[in-house]
Amino acid sequence: MDSLNEFSKTIERLLVSEEQGNQIQQHNFDQQHDKRRERRDFFQSRSEQLMSAVIHPRVEQVVKHFENAIMPSSESPHTHCIYQFDCRPRSPASTTLSFIISHDIKVERLSITYALRIVPIFMKFEREDTISFLLESVNDAQCKAWVETKLLSFLGTYLQLGHIEQYQRSNMITDPVCGAQINKTFAIAQETTTGKKQYFCSQACRDDFIRNNGK
Repeated sequence: MDSLNEFSKTIERLLVSEEQGNQIQQHNFDQQHDKRRERRDFFQSRSEQLMSAVIHPRVEQVVKHFENAIMPSSESPHTHCIYQFDCRPRSPASTTLSFIISHDIKVERLSITYALRIVPIFMKFEREDTISFLLESVNDAQCKAWVETKLLSFLGTYLQLGHIEQYQRSNMITDPVCGAQINKTFAIAQETTTGKKQYFCSQACRDDFIRNNGK
């Protein structure tokens, strides 16, 4: 009988220990969840500040010079800054510039990712780069310098589209006066009497064309 009672008590002790262990584990989970929620709230606040004070103002300094730059609607404006550049004669490629703020699975680090997409691709360029900080140690000055460097890299790449042969083939035409091959997006243009636009390599060729065609 004593042996049976002792066996029963052993079972009860094991069950109580198991329950206590479960309670401790649940308490730890709850604490981790609360801390993660606090870090998410802090991440949200920090990302909003970085977007509004660091990223957007600098991106806008670039895109204001391009009428073909469009910011599509976003469900995450506090973490995403994305601009699309429609094709145009001087830059005949579909281009997307983006800065995205994210965190790791434990919400302990904040990262800013720069990405550039150009289609079609006929040149080498920096497609993606990331800068990362501990969430509590984000350096605003370092972020500003990094974003400016990435934007200057983008600008240099985007302007190259106007000078690379594969992108400019459809823009190459012949000067009707001297026969030179020229890029019409950089040429002087003059309407003809029939409404067709002619392109010239120089003012002198344009003047000769006007004189010879009675304008």
